[in-house]
Amino acid sequence: MDPETPAAPATTVDLIGEVMDNFDRTMMERMFNSDPEGESTLRWSNSASGHTYVAKAQPVLTDSDGSCRTGTVETALEGRDKTYYYAVCRRAGRWVYTHVLDRPLWLMTQ
Repeated sequence: MDPETPAAPATTVDLIGEVMDNFDRTMMERMFNSDPEGESTLRWSNSASGHTYVAKAQPVLTDSDGSCRTGTVETALEGRDKTYYYAVCRRAGRWVYTHVLDRPLWLMTQ
């Protein structure tokens, strides 16, 4: 890439992937596995990165393909408070992100 050509803006997935470390992913996994019948909320601070998170998960939805959850992660990135919306599904014993967006999925169609 030409040094004068600005880099393409990072996608939301890139930002979360670059900011969240193994500790943060472990905390998210803990929340996904807690209280499958109700809403789960987990707050934590990562002393290594200095980031603070508030993550919320909706009740688990189960169908013939498996179990999925949706929810939000609130944090401050690049000096601004941000809310990210995610969907995760249980595949082969692990929670796998299917979507990470900077606005609710239903707004993507409007």
